[in-house]
Amino acid sequence: MSPEMPKSGAAASSDGLAGRVSPASSTASTLPPRPIAFEDGTVPDDHLWGRRDWLTRFGWTAVLGSLGIGTLAFVRLLYRRAPIEAPTLFQAGRVVDYAANSVSDRYMADWRVFIVRDAGRLFAIYGRCTHLGCTPRWKGRDHKFKCPCHGSGFTRAGVNFEGPAPRPLERARVWQDRDGRLWVDVARRYRHDQWELPGACIELGPEERNA
Repeated sequence: MSPEMPKSGAAASSDGLAGRVSPASSTASTLPPRPIAFEDGTVPDDHLWGRRDWLTRFGWTAVLGSLGIGTLAFVRLLYRRAPIEAPTLFQAGRVVDYAANSVSDRYMADWRVFIVRDAGRLFAIYGRCTHLGCTPRWKGRDHKFKCPCHGSGFTRAGVNFEGPAPRPLERARVWQDRDGRLWVDVARRYRHDQWELPGACIELGPEERNA
């Protein structure tokens, strides 16, 4: 048997190259085939999932936004501010500030109240006509309250005697503190059948009657 002749360098080199596999060709052979792309270069699957991502984000944004708004509304409901109410109480001077048998309208502009002083008592008439709620005026020459809307008339005590008013004027609560100051609360009012209740008027003492 004849001995094999050694291969030339070129042949050995070609055999070595034939037995080797380049890393690039090995990696390429293991990758999945690339999907066919659209004309604009986007891949169908990539385009579909991108749209789903946007819809998902939009949905979560809407849900979280609704939860946030609901939470804020709930917190605001728990800590809502108390409504600001107009004051109803004011200080009206002293008995000596009002002459006997007189009607004062100094508080009509701000409080809609007439202060009336008779010989033995003092009371506060709320200036709202009992017909339709207009504001009556004191007519000193005629000694009566007169409503400018429909002509209702009231005596100095507030009793209706002419026009369509169905009942007397209401009185606001009035009282004296320990220092002799007068206070009026327009939120508490008395109809004519309540004029004998405490707060509907102030009964004046002998000294106050002569003041």
